[in-house]
This record gives sequence, structure tokens and C-alpha cells, in this order.
Amino acid sequence: VGAMPNLTNATSMFQQCYSLQSVNLPNLPKLTNATNIFQQCYALQSVNLPSLPALTNATNMFNYCYALQSVNLLNLPALTTATTMFNYCHALQSVNLSSLPALTNATNMFYACYSLQSVNLPNLSALTTTASMFYACYSLQSVNLPSLPVLTTVTSMFGTTAEGGSLRSLRKIVTSNITVGFILQYGAMQAQEINTLF
Repeated sequence: VGAMPNLTNATSMFQQCYSLQSVNLPNLPKLTNATNIFQQCYALQSVNLPSLPALTNATNMFNYCYALQSVNLLNLPALTTATTMFNYCHALQSVNLSSLPALTNATNMFYACYSLQSVNLPNLSALTTTASMFYACYSLQSVNLPSLPVLTTVTSMFGTTAEGGSLRSLRKIVTSNITVGFILQYGAMQAQEINTLF
């Protein structure tokens, strides 16, 4: 992909490119909206993304990218919305995200990422909503979260599926304020699942 220094909206840019396996994007200094940019790219395995300093909306960015295994997103200082960003990325094992100081909504961010094992999310000081953020992430073992001073909605953050599966392998939640009491109070998990965590 050639230079696109003035691109601001990449909505559905590669959506439903079913055979696309890899993408190298140039610097996109003005890109603000990446909604659906790689949605339903079923064969996509790797993405090399440059700095995205202006990106605010990543809704459905990698939605249904079943083959995607790893992602490095190292500069997202303006990102506010990551709803269903990695939804149903079944092969995704690791995610390297930089500081996300402006992120407010992470609803379904890693929903049904069956192979995801660990997540490191530094600086989420503006995050308010994490509903179903790690729902049905069956392989998840460790989550490293920073202080979440304004978090208000965590419904089913570590939730289970209707089929009765749970995050039985999850053993470590590293954060300053997610405790058993917090999880129970806000409904991040069912009470009977708490013993699988600690």
C-alpha cells in the first residue's frame, strides 16, 4: 500500500477480503476512523501497522479475523473506542498494545478470542466500560491491567458462554483494583466462578 498521508477515514477499507493474508501499511498520521477496516478478512495472519497517533475509533477493526495470530499496535494515544476490536479472532495468541490513555470503551474487545493466553494493557486511565471484554477467552491465563480509576461497567468482563464454558485456566489478574469483591460487586463473573481465579 502506497503513501496516504492525508487519509482520515479507512472504514471497511479491506472488509471481506477473504483471501488477504498480510498487510503492510504506510504511516497514517491523520487516520481517525478504522471501523471495519479488516473485518471478515478470514485468512489474515499478520498486520504491520505504523504509528496511528490520530486514531480514535477501532470498532470492529479485526472483527472475524479468524487466522490472525499476533498484533503489534505501538502508538494509539488518541484511541477512545475499541468495541469488538478483536472480536472472534480465534487464533490470536498475543497482543502488544501501547499505552491507551484515551480509551473509554473496550466492550467485547477480545470477545471469543479462544487462543489468547496473556494480555498486557498499560495505562487505561480513562477506561469506563469493559463489558464482555474477555468473554469466552478459554485459554486466557494472565491479564496485566493497570489502575482503572474511572471504570464503571464490567458486566461479564471475564464471562462464560451459554454452553457452560468458563475461564477455568485464568489464574492471575494483576491490577490495582480488580479483586474478588470488585468482580462480585460489578458482575464481571458469576460467583461460582471466582474460585477458578484465585
